[in-house]
Amino acid sequence: MKQGRYAPGNRLPILSPDTLLERRPNAVLLLTWNFAGEIVRQQRDYMDGGGPCIVPVPRVHTIGREVPV
Repeated sequence: MKQGRYAPGNRLPILSPDTLLERRPNAVLLLTWNFAGEIVRQQRDYMDGGGPCIVPVPRVHTIGREVPV
């Protein structure tokens, strides 16, 4: 329902989950830390391909491979 719209306050586009596999970014920033487990399970193909997720809350950590600094 939110796909194709923009996040309020910052105008970031809300994209389809398939976009992650199409674009294959170096890392994903998960601001929805409370849904991190569910999102990682849904994005198993991205994670299995080596794509990490950075979760900044409640403490900064990565899920998946380490992100170079």
